[in-house]
Amino acid sequence: MRKVNSKDIKYIAIISFVGVLIVGAYVYTHHSQAQENISVIVAKHDVEQRVDLTGQVASLKKHDLSFAGSGIVQKIYVEEGQAVTVGQILAKLDVSDVAMQRAQAKAVLEGDRLTADINLQKAQQVLSTALVSDKQKLAQAKQAVADAKAVYDTAQNNLNDFSEPDQNSPTYGSYLSIKQAAVSAKAAYNAAQKNLNVLNATIKQGDATSTLDLASATATRQLKQDTINAAGDMSANRANLGYLDAVLNKSVLRAPVAGIATLVDVTEGEFATPAKPVITVESTDLQIIAQASQLDVDKIKVGDKAQVTMDATGVDTNFTASVVSIGASEILLGGNVTYKVTLKFDKNDTRIKSGMTANVSIFTLKHTDVVAVPKQIVLQNRGVSSVIVDQGKTQEKRVVTVGISGADGYVEITNGLQVGERVLSFSTK
Repeated sequence: MRKVNSKDIKYIAIISFVGVLIVGAYVYTHHSQAQENISVIVAKHDVEQRVDLTGQVASLKKHDLSFAGSGIVQKIYVEEGQAVTVGQILAKLDVSDVAMQRAQAKAVLEGDRLTADINLQKAQQVLSTALVSDKQKLAQAKQAVADAKAVYDTAQNNLNDFSEPDQNSPTYGSYLSIKQAAVSAKAAYNAAQKNLNVLNATIKQGDATSTLDLASATATRQLKQDTINAAGDMSANRANLGYLDAVLNKSVLRAPVAGIATLVDVTEGEFATPAKPVITVESTDLQIIAQASQLDVDKIKVGDKAQVTMDATGVDTNFTASVVSIGASEILLGGNVTYKVTLKFDKNDTRIKSGMTANVSIFTLKHTDVVAVPKQIVLQNRGVSSVIVDQGKTQEKRVVTVGISGADGYVEITNGLQVGERVLSFSTK
């Protein structure tokens, strides 16, 4: 084998350098040929700004329900996926012994109520009878006063018709008789008036007593209506009633909202406690919870319309929703500042389920009939936007002011371009 000398090495280096030049020239030539200037005529266009978010479907109202008391589950009335109405009984504990106690107490109460009703009727009858009797007595007493007054007036008039004669006069005896009759009539009138006054006072006192008796009977009856115990201690009865009712209420699980029973995590015969939720009810109204970056959140406002697709239903299935709230407090998500955006579906759809991933496109702003060009035409350099304007034989790099960017790839130009001008874009074939 021949030994390689310095001349050989120099020759190899020259050949390699020439080869590199040839390859470079070939690549540059073909690359240049693969590029051409694409020109676009500036025109008016509708530009609609869009913010794309990813969120999760959630129920507007979700309730994890558990029994208020402990006990054996006697009956379950719903299955998972079943629609429920407000107040519908979902499950019940076995409280047959408490129900029996309440039934017995209620029977006692009915006896108490009957006794109270009889006492009330008696009190009403006593008062009614007393009122009738007192009315008759008052009428008689007033008539006696009127009669005594008439006799007294007559006797007094007869006396006034006589002048007192001399004791030796033959008429003196008649005068004394008339005078005595007047005195007696006045005494009888005063006695009748006094009797009327005493009767009025007696009747007033009797009426007050009867009224109190009636009020007492009425109050007793009302108390009996509110109690279930014949012990006589009304406060104890109320406490007993409240206790039994509370126990019975704790044994029944009801739907707090209309919706779907999405989870039934209990079986009949199982011992249930307040610590464990056994049934979940979700309203049929669904919402989307998404997070918007601090760069996008100011673009969104309540009421903005959105187009939604679901991974589970396929990207070709579109739903509509509206923004209902925007969080005021930041949320750190993966080290980035975001804000909670809540959207509500415009219509319920059985294909949409809580927990699904939602791809949300919120249309935040629309400018119609504005100067716009494809976004790739606009060059960016240190925050300055510019375009290449084709002026025929020459080209001009012109600074422009950019407005909103549209979802279709167009960007609004608010200053720097006129309709009809031609701008260039370099596009690789």
